[in-house]
This record gives sequence, structure tokens and C-alpha cells, in this order.
Amino acid sequence: MRIATKLALVIVASGVVLAVAVGAMAVPARLLDDAGTAEPREVSLGPLAQRSYVYAVDDSLLAVLREEENRQPVKLGTLPQHVIDAVLAVEDAGFWVHDGFDVRGMLRAFRTNVETGGISQGGSTIAQQLVKLDLLGTEQTLDRKVEEIVLASRLEKTMTKEEILSRYLNTVYFGNHSYGIQAAAETYFGVGAEDLTPGQAALLAGLIRNPSSSNPIRFPERAAERRDTALDRLVDVGALTEDEATFWREATPVPEQVHDVLPKADDYFPSAVEGQLLTDPEFEFLGDTRKERRRSLDRSGLRIYTTYDAQAQAMAEAARDGNLPLTNGVFDSFSTNPETGEPGKGSAAVVSVVPDTGAVRYMVGGPGFDRWEFNLVTQNKRQTGSSFKTYTLATLMEQGHSPRDRVSGRGPCIFDNPSGEPDPYEAENFEGSSGQVDTIVGQTLRSSNCAYIRLSLVAGLGNVVDMAKRLGITSTAEDGLAQNKSLTLGTAGVTPLDMASAYATIANDGVYNEPYLIRRVEDRNGKVLYEHEPAPKRVISPQTARLVTRVLEQNVQRGTGTAAALGTGQPAAGKTGTHQSSTDGWFVGFTPHLATAVWVGGLGAQFPIHI
Repeated sequence: MRIATKLALVIVASGVVLAVAVGAMAVPARLLDDAGTAEPREVSLGPLAQRSYVYAVDDSLLAVLREEENRQPVKLGTLPQHVIDAVLAVEDAGFWVHDGFDVRGMLRAFRTNVETGGISQGGSTIAQQLVKLDLLGTEQTLDRKVEEIVLASRLEKTMTKEEILSRYLNTVYFGNHSYGIQAAAETYFGVGAEDLTPGQAALLAGLIRNPSSSNPIRFPERAAERRDTALDRLVDVGALTEDEATFWREATPVPEQVHDVLPKADDYFPSAVEGQLLTDPEFEFLGDTRKERRRSLDRSGLRIYTTYDAQAQAMAEAARDGNLPLTNGVFDSFSTNPETGEPGKGSAAVVSVVPDTGAVRYMVGGPGFDRWEFNLVTQNKRQTGSSFKTYTLATLMEQGHSPRDRVSGRGPCIFDNPSGEPDPYEAENFEGSSGQVDTIVGQTLRSSNCAYIRLSLVAGLGNVVDMAKRLGITSTAEDGLAQNKSLTLGTAGVTPLDMASAYATIANDGVYNEPYLIRRVEDRNGKVLYEHEPAPKRVISPQTARLVTRVLEQNVQRGTGTAAALGTGQPAAGKTGTHQSSTDGWFVGFTPHLATAVWVGGLGAQFPIHI
């Protein structure tokens, strides 16, 4: 009875297959271009979605941008023959001889499926599958099957067999977000498609029919069965011997975990690059909205070239780790975090900018992106302390004052502050001394607070604000960059990147270059979509820049910044800065080739730090 039932089902199935094949001989009306014409619509496959790549300054790979659809197309000629053989043996053994649909294959698949009581074979050719994947979707109706066969037949007339097979291998889904043979090889075996063994190729070919139910990570036994079936098919078509198939069964374990062979944008610099691409108006060619830009980055196969220097990054991290008592990028401050009432945790940020271009070479943006995604270089606006005094110094030099001009540093010092809070405003020198009358150079070297408040009033608080902005500070009045008596003491919130950029302007003889991370963006074909165009702007005179540089060089040689002296004959200039409550510590300085900002402070809150 069971045999008779199966025979009846095979006969019925055969009739259905023949009916579909006959129906496909006529072109359905909806596949015509326009009413009244007999010309069929041209089959056009759109561009494949593929991941984008981010490169360092030496063009080495820094990160890959992708979301759900992980794909990197590869050329058919780069694949081993056994990869092609495995896929064809499982999915379309008659690929090289049929014209897009295979009646015998459909009959054979129906018969096998009925006999086995399940779906062990599919009746669709690779051309049919490709049409379904690219054009029609997964709906299964007789009408849709006819359309699938018609379009597959037409596809065979407009594309070569090699082109169809290449497109298919780069399109088909293998599970675990891997689309195409390259991503599948990386995901399951941690290798490129060109390095797949026959056993690995057989396992991947076995996933195509149902990547979810054959997922080797979740269902290893089922994946092994599919691998063995694929090896048997390779024997059937003469691509492997029985002994070779036996060997590859034993030599190809089912993968137990997925592999991440390519770096993700999960560190501070590539994440900042990604954020800029998603939001900066300069990259509007990616889309009008963040959602459109996200899709472009994940699917367009872009090549994004940056200013990042991996060697400089490693050196900066080593310098941080060698000079701070860190554990996993964090130190205990021994002070109480006012937000949590618990012992405070601190970290550091370091960033460097090339003065004559604005290129950002690296960024140590926090203790570790996996634990602390908030970027301390680009997002952390903290009070800069005495490192802000440099902008008062530059204002005075631009106004024609001399570094040898003398000013009183006596303190405590009290100033009327009728429009501010408190009134009067009182300050004292950090070292607690009464201070003295000295030159601007001398007061800079001892970082006298009272002297610099007096100097800022001489320069004009509005002029100091303007100077900071001209040099590269992008903070606003809401951040504290306003005409406050405390302005020169660094009470405005500024990011380390802005501080490095502003000092880079001084190092560049007074010419400002906006800091940038992205050099060039190309499409998948190498067409340049964006190229950074330098826009140098003179913001202070060369004389001013050189006078400020000379004062800051002396500060490194014999003032508060002696710890930054290089000791190699290389000139260096810079200024320290400490918030009056010891919540933020800074050093910002430069050589002719690089301007660097270093910040040390509490994570997530301002509280006194003790290192």
C-alpha cells in the first residue's frame, strides 16, 4: 500500500512538473514590457550588497563595516575546482548542459523527495534560484514557479554560465549572516574561499538548501549529514573517489563556533570614522538620513582610507600604560565618585594631530572600547586648567605685547565681577605663594593664576574667547567658553581633540587646518567619491605663533612642563593644566611634526584624582 501511494505521488508530481514546464513555454503577460508588444522584459540583476572597508594611513585594513548582510564577492577563477564541484553536485548537477530549467532534474527531485518522505533534493536550477533570490522572493505558487522558469531561461541567454555561477556563489545565503562563499568560508572556517578543502566545501554546499536547520553551530549532527551527502554526490559525479570522500569525512570536523577574521569598527578611531560618515554633511553623498547612510556603508562596498597610524597608536598606548598605574586601562583614584558614592575610577585620553595637514594620527579614547564606548578624545569636554592660558598668551602676542612685559602675580587676587558669579571673583595661585612681579615668560613658567587673570583682562576676555576659536576650539558659551573672569584658568569644557588641534595651529606658524580622519572614499569599482581637500587658513601671524612657541619651549625646558622634555635635541613646547579641584589633569604640547593632547581624569564624573 505504501509503495502504491508513493508511486501515485510520483506520477502526480511528474504531471505537475510537466505542466509547469509546458506553461513556461508561453511568456506570461506580466513579463512583457508594454501592452501590445511581444518583447519580453529584460532580466536585470542589481548590484550585490557587500561590506565596506576602512584602511589605515599605510592602506592596511583597520575595520570592516557591515550589519546583517556580510558579503564580499570573489571572482570565479580564484575558487578551487572542488568548491565549484561541490555546489554544483548538490544544487544543480546538470548546470553546464541545461538552458535554465531542468525537467529531468525536477522529476528526479520530486521522485527522491517522495521516496525519502522529505525534501532531500530541490528541483530548481542555479539560474532559477538566482532569479528567486534577486527578483522574485520566496513565495511558492504554481504561477510564481512558471515565472521563475521563464526568467531563468531568459537569464541563460543574457549571461554566460560562468557569470551565472559566479553571481550565484556570491549571492546565496549560508547562515550566520554570511552571504556568498567568501563570507561563509570566513565565518565557519576562518579562511578565504580560495583555501577551502573539499570537505569544507562539501559542508558549505550542504548548508545552502536550508542554512537554518543545518546550522553547524546549533545542529552539528544535521550539518554532518549534509556534508556527507554532498561528498556522496561528489563521488556520484566523479569529482571524488570513494577513498577521498571517506578521508574528507574524517578530516573535516563540523565547526563549533563562528569566526571573526576581519576587524570590526569596535575601537575608538574606526568608530569615530563611522560616526563621521553617518552624520557629517561633508558625506551627504552617502544619503540624506542616518538610515540611508547606514545602508550605504553596510551594503555599497566602499573603500574608506583614513589618517590612522597603527604604530603611533601602539606607542601612545604604551606611553599611557607605562606612566599610569592602570589595570585594563583604568586606575583607582582613591576619591569618591559623587555620582555613585563609590571609589572613583579614572582613565586617560591621548590624541595627536599633524600640524601642517590636520591629520589625526591616532586616538587613545578610553580604557577599552569593549568596556567604555564613550570616546574621551572626541566627546569628553573637560576643564583644561592652565593649558588654556596659552590662548591668553597668543592674544597678547597678537596685540603686539612682548613676552618680556611684566605683570604682577601676587595673590590671592580679587576682581570685581558685576555681571558674573561670584561677585567679587577671587582666585589664588596654585602654588599658594604670594607671587611677584615678573615677565610674561616668568609667569607662564610658574603658571601664575593671578598673573594670567590680570593678563586676560588686559587682552580682553572677548578677544581671548575669539583667539581660542580661531586656533581651533569649537566649544560654545554653554560649555563655558565665555567672557568669565575664570576663563584663562581653563574653566571651559574642551575636548582633547580640540586642544591638540589648537596647539597644532601654533606649531604650524599660525595656520589652522581642520582636524580630519578620512582621506578618501572610493566606491567598489575604485571611483573616488570623496577626497579630503586641505583648506589651510591663517588665523594668527607667524610672529605671534613663534613667540608663543618660544615661551612654551622654555616651559618644557625649565617650567611646569619639564616632564615632557624629549632629551634628544628635538624641540618641544607645551603647557600643563590642572583643574583647581584636581579633577582634570592635562598636558598639551607639540614638536614641529606633531601636536598632542593628554588628559587624565575621572570616568563618567568629575572627582579629585590621585595617581
